Amino acid sequence: MSKPDVLQLVQDLSAGLADPVTSERFYRDVVVELGQREVLVNLALLQHGTNLATFEAPPSTLQILGVFYNDTMLSPMPQRQMEALHRAWRDRTGEPVAVIMETEGDKRFRLWPEPTAPSSTFSFPHGAPLGEDYPANGIGVLYTETRDDLPVWLELPVALLVLAREMNRESSHRDPAFAVACQQVGELVLSFSV
Repeated sequence: MSKPDVLQLVQDLSAGLADPVTSERFYRDVVVELGQREVLVNLALLQHGTNLATFEAPPSTLQILGVFYNDTMLSPMPQRQMEALHRAWRDRTGEPVAVIMETEGDKRFRLWPEPTAPSSTFSFPHGAPLGEDYPANGIGVLYTETRDDLPVWLELPVALLVLAREMNRESSHRDPAFAVACQQVGELVLSFSV
């Protein structure tokens, strides 16, 4: 469902009282919170060449939940533990068994050891990129995200959560009781959906 559709639903539910500018800001806030609550989760496959150890998750990433290499989930390792393991840990090569995210920034991560083989080309003859067609030496990143094209089942709860914020802010149409009701129903509908 697109962002304009959800914002139109907010307008409809508020009988035209909701401010379009603040509703859009509240929409962004709600979508970010849904990503942080792990409601909006996606998986991306990354192709890579040789001599690469550091990678970047997609731009919409809020938090990396897990990294896979050759369809095996890698163990998260703190940088300090890696340094205690071996002082030249960054120079090791082989099939990755760990992922380090602490020092590479929010959306960057490092595989350890550095992969020696490039990923195979991404072709999915059986239509199962996460099953039997998983690319050899491929990297999969499981992450929470923020986006404007929400699934249809999120339209109503997001609209209600936006409306709750709109009706709770200082304005000529403020209605705290209605805001609480919108918040509770939005959370209830969301709990049925996930």
